[in-house]
Amino acid sequence: MSEQSPPWFPAWLMEFAEPVADPKELAAILLEHREDEHWLLLGYPSVVSERHLWAAWLALCQRVRDGQMVSRGIDGEFLRLIAGTHQMRTAFERAGVREGDQRAWLVQLPEENESEVMPSIDINDMAEQVDRLFGWLDGELVPERPLPTEEGIIRLGIDSGGLAYEQWEDVCLGHIAVADLSG
Repeated sequence: MSEQSPPWFPAWLMEFAEPVADPKELAAILLEHREDEHWLLLGYPSVVSERHLWAAWLALCQRVRDGQMVSRGIDGEFLRLIAGTHQMRTAFERAGVREGDQRAWLVQLPEENESEVMPSIDINDMAEQVDRLFGWLDGELVPERPLPTEEGIIRLGIDSGGLAYEQWEDVCLGHIAVADLSG
């Protein structure tokens, strides 16, 4: 990982009161109570860094501008890019919330701002929305930021054998870049 850190991406780690029994039901609750498609859930281990989130967001913005999204919505497209795959089913398996998960990332996709590469965001301004969604999802805030884990690398479908820990983030960034080349 390089020296300079990007700003925090609007993502909050939540721990559920109980392990997820039905991921589809959890998704339905979010869909019912979120304000728009800018809000989504990602499986906890599949997010490896702030750079990983920002790289997926930048790729999403480019695909929206070019009219080249695979998914019907920006939330699904972002999940697909994080997962590094062209297939939506595989994307949900890799980067979505799974049965038995105890944690997930609640993510708010920023609006693209043509005057800035990465928009200035104050995640504290979103506290009320986040708290409301956490309540509906029966989750509690965990004060952590994303870090690469072996579980996350494996869940994303990356063979971690022979890779040094310092390479994991770079490999995940490359995973986004080849999302449309892989199955």
